[in-house]
Amino acid sequence: LTPEQRTALSEYICDSCHFVVVMTNNIDRAHRIFMILNDRGRPLQKKDILKAEILRATEPEHREAALAVWRDAEEQLGDQMDIFLSHLRAAFGYHRMQVIAGVRRVVCEAGSARAFVHEIFDPLAQAYAMILAAPDRDANVPQELRRVLCSLSRLSGSEWVPSALYVLSLDLAPARAREYLEEIERAAFLMRIACLGAGRRQTRFAKIVGLLSARDLPTPTDLYEPPREELRKIAYYLRDIHSRNAQVCKGLLLRLNDEMQPEAIHVSTSDYTVEHVLPQRPMATSIWRNWFPDSEERSALTASLGNLVLISQKHNGLARNDEFDRKKEIYSELG
Repeated sequence: LTPEQRTALSEYICDSCHFVVVMTNNIDRAHRIFMILNDRGRPLQKKDILKAEILRATEPEHREAALAVWRDAEEQLGDQMDIFLSHLRAAFGYHRMQVIAGVRRVVCEAGSARAFVHEIFDPLAQAYAMILAAPDRDANVPQELRRVLCSLSRLSGSEWVPSALYVLSLDLAPARAREYLEEIERAAFLMRIACLGAGRRQTRFAKIVGLLSARDLPTPTDLYEPPREELRKIAYYLRDIHSRNAQVCKGLLLRLNDEMQPEAIHVSTSDYTVEHVLPQRPMATSIWRNWFPDSEERSALTASLGNLVLISQKHNGLARNDEFDRKKEIYSELG
């Protein structure tokens, strides 16, 4: 700058700018305050704070290698980086802590910033990139893992992610990793069918993470078994799962479809709607009422899982309350 510009800048700073000092002993609270005060500029995200802190703590001679690892993760994860760091701290049992504080605890337990970057951050970032890429047909995902990762990715909520990250970061053969992921998938579906809320599901999966991180790796079948009372609820709720939770119902039907049509695993729940073959409200003159004259039996059968099929919104609108022969024609158009 010219002397005149420097003078003008200094006068502007003295006359028009203010310094705000906020004191707090909680790094996450400090970050939140900073974002509020800095909303006219570029907000500082959790990943920015942690990146600067961890790289600064890395020995100078190892800093370039650590930076290369971090940049590779940023390139692969993009705007999912903050979410990944949240899952990372949960994968080590700190899901109740704020993200920055939790990651700092993991760094401390790793022994050094360099060890954290290479032994924890890097393998878990690669694992999360695999989870995100699984629904992409062209992604480089082991075939043994693709089906189960696609199924998990369809679920709303992400409390299952930390346990899956932990499994994928272990040095397991793909077939063995699939066994653990299938138990995680089973647990995720059972919790949803039992209508457990997000908080309770997170607590259950925290226990699964604890088992996975134990000195002796448990067998896959030891990861999760719902209480007996919950199993009774699951059996009861399956009788009318669509009216209880339409999204869970769609996910369950797609999961069943995966077994019959493995090539269809890349579809999304948003691509389909649930159709009742036996209509919920058949017309008074409909043959459905002749076939199922008892109203209680008809109601129970209508709500049952076997009466539900996945079709497009367009075909659902065509089928509506039609007779069975007409519905079969519409279904056949789906191939």
